[in-house]
Amino acid sequence: TPAGGSQPLWARDGRTLFYTALDGRLMSVATNLKGPIKIASPVPILTAAYYGGLTVLSRSGTYDVASDGRRFLMIKEPDDANVARLAQMVVVRNWREELKRLVPVGR
Repeated sequence: TPAGGSQPLWARDGRTLFYTALDGRLMSVATNLKGPIKIASPVPILTAAYYGGLTVLSRSGTYDVASDGRRFLMIKEPDDANVARLAQMVVVRNWREELKRLVPVGR
């Protein structure tokens, strides 16, 4: 599109192209590639911006289209209330022994 975008993915039916606009919104473009080529104007699918990578050039694989072309799997930017909680990491040392203790084999 003239406004630009990244991460293009086709719907399984091959008639709709999805992409991420530069502002992070998911967009769709209806196409007809049989006979005279027709390409409709882009339409926003979601009004909220979702995670698109650190920069336009680093955007890659941050969403996927379900086989029905109506549902999407996306990485969502955390809101400020969840940032502190998401910044924590839990490391489990000796996890095999813990697993053996919790799920004994042969009983």
